[in-house]
Amino acid sequence: MLTLPVACSTIAERMAPQAETDAASRQVLVLGSWHFANPGADLVNAEADDVLTPVRRAELEALVRRLAVFQLTAIMVEAENKRPDFLDAGYMDFAPDDLLSNSNEVAPIAYRQAHELGIERVNGADTREGEIDFFPFDKVQAEATKFSEARKAETISQLLARQKDPT
Repeated sequence: MLTLPVACSTIAERMAPQAETDAASRQVLVLGSWHFANPGADLVNAEADDVLTPVRRAELEALVRRLAVFQLTAIMVEAENKRPDFLDAGYMDFAPDDLLSNSNEVAPIAYRQAHELGIERVNGADTREGEIDFFPFDKVQAEATKFSEARKAETISQLLARQKDPT
């Protein structure tokens, strides 16, 4: 996973106009989440609670407000994408009303953030079979088990912070 920030930085540089900055001053924020709508396409498919409930929607709104502090200039999401320009076409169809019915984690976090910050495009990329194996399944499975229990009692922000520091 160490290549993700480099990839995000490289793609962000190519895709979004940037002010002249020294390369050392560029920062990349990586936010990981579980699949809110869980399409059943992963090695482990945990049950996910409904993020469209009023309580979860309020938590997502609060999370997006907290992320706005970072003044993002480019956003990349996990999305299968064969486009050479990395454009995630789903964002082009996004409307704020989608937040009432779209439970995929991309819309209530990334698309909403991009929309509210006036970011014109969202980039998408995903890993596929045949690429470098950086996925330590046994460690991920152990953390997923702990996470499933925590998800019953914690807010979305707390859960995302837990993913950053699983101690």
